[in-house]
Order: sequence, then C-alpha cells, then structure tokens
Amino acid sequence: MYKYEVSLFQLIISVLLLFITNFLIKFLSVFINNQAISYIMIISLTTAILFYLNFDLIKSHFLRYTKYKDKVIFLFLGIILFLTILITNKFYLDAFIYQIDATTFYNNIYFSPIFLLTFSLFYSIIFGIIFKLVTNFFKIYNKELLFIIISGLLVGTIFSLSLFPISIFIFIKNLILYFLLSLIFSYLYNQTTNIINPMLSLTIALLLLNVYNIF
Repeated sequence: MYKYEVSLFQLIISVLLLFITNFLIKFLSVFINNQAISYIMIISLTTAILFYLNFDLIKSHFLRYTKYKDKVIFLFLGIILFLTILITNKFYLDAFIYQIDATTFYNNIYFSPIFLLTFSLFYSIIFGIIFKLVTNFFKIYNKELLFIIISGLLVGTIFSLSLFPISIFIFIKNLILYFLLSLIFSYLYNQTTNIINPMLSLTIALLLLNVYNIF
C-alpha cells in the first residue's frame, strides 16, 4: 500500500489556508460585488495548493479507494445522507454554505462547467483534505463512535470559524451544519478507510443542490 506521512507543518498551513481563502473571498467580493466570481477565483487556487501540498495523502487514499469492494454502496449512501443535510439546511436551518446564484450562473453561462466544478468537486477536495489532516493525529483505538463524534465536532468547528461569523447565533447555525457534514464524512471514512468515497458523495450532493438552485 502506498504510504504517506502528514506533518504538523502540513496541518497548520492547510488549515490556515482555509481561513485565508474565506477571508479573501469576502474581501474580493467587496470590490467586484459578486461572491460567486470571487469564490471561483480563490477556491480554484486554494484547491491547487492543497492538492500539491498533500499529494501523497490523496494518492494513498485513491489507491485504497480503488481496492475497496463496497465503494458504490457507500457512495450512494453518502449522497443520500449529505443531500438530506444540505436540503434540510436550505429550507430550515439556513446556515451558510457556498452556493451558485442563478443570476451569476446565467450571466456567465459559457463558464457553467467551471461553476459546477468549483462549487462541488473543488469544495469537496478541500473538505476532505482538511478533514484527514485534522484527524490524522487522533489516537482513539477501537472507539469508532467516539472518533466520529470528536472528528465531526472538531472539523465542524474549524469550518464554522473559518467563515468568520459575525455573531454567536450565526456561528451556532454554521456549527450545526458543518458538524453534521463532518459527522457523515467521518462515518463514511471509517466504513471505507479512505477519504475519496465521502469526497465523491459530497461532490455529487453539492452538485445536485447547486443544480436545484440554478433551475
């Protein structure tokens, strides 16, 4: 099996990059008055940097994914679970998550593949890498449920804080959403022993959510 090592440097730089990314998206949006365009510009660069910094990690998990027999079952299970949370959030919780707005999409229809890629696949890659880096140093043996809960809470908190919430109420709403997404991601990771499976499930769920938004 292809081996990889995660350093504390990788963890710190990658998490810091997540915070910088969300800050730059907000900052750039002020000047061009369009969050979706800002998101595409910044998130594409962030994905490339994170992928480069963590190439060994991605390669190792991809090889695990190719050898895992029940990947299709957990792919569809993940899609259902992620989509349930995302739809519930859209109509009830209303916590923040980056989504395509229909006006920007149709005004830039020739770039639609880029929109769909960045708001689904690129976001999932970032989510998966950050999840694995943050939880890589966990030493919780034979306690899968405890690992799932702690990893969900920790990763959810990091993603919530990285959005720079302006109030406790907004932070709590975001924390609930990202805790649940992280919880599902952690469960799928524990069942499949790779991050590619949950990343693909999250990608498709986000893609379906954004397609719903623009149509």
